[in-house]
Amino acid sequence: MLLPIFPVSAQNVCFMTTSRGETVDLERICGATAQNKQVLSLDQQYIAEYKKTAALTNSGSVLSRMADARPDTIATLGKRVCQVLRAGGTRSDIADIWAELMVKVPSQEMRSVLADDGAVAMNVAPRIYCPEYVGKF
Repeated sequence: MLLPIFPVSAQNVCFMTTSRGETVDLERICGATAQNKQVLSLDQQYIAEYKKTAALTNSGSVLSRMADARPDTIATLGKRVCQVLRAGGTRSDIADIWAELMVKVPSQEMRSVLADDGAVAMNVAPRIYCPEYVGKF
């Protein structure tokens, strides 16, 4: 029995979840392509590596919960690391992205979580999204 929900599209890959938690592929209906599946696959790889690396930080459990709750946001920030690198940015430029976020957060605990998030993203993003930058910054 399928739940009465509408198909969800993530990077044009469509799926529906059954009441038993099974995923039903709806790509024939939505017109997903192999390239779009690869994009989703990269995001899944990024999230998996992000969570493994995050587990090594003081904020590991919080970052893991964030990745579970908002994988799209976590993946977008990882992609942002590579955008900055491809535009000629430096490690300092990337750190500035997280510094801007930290200014907006009143809690020292959350600033610490964001600092760990930035460190994890800088470590993992090149390995998944822009391997040409691994070990170069």
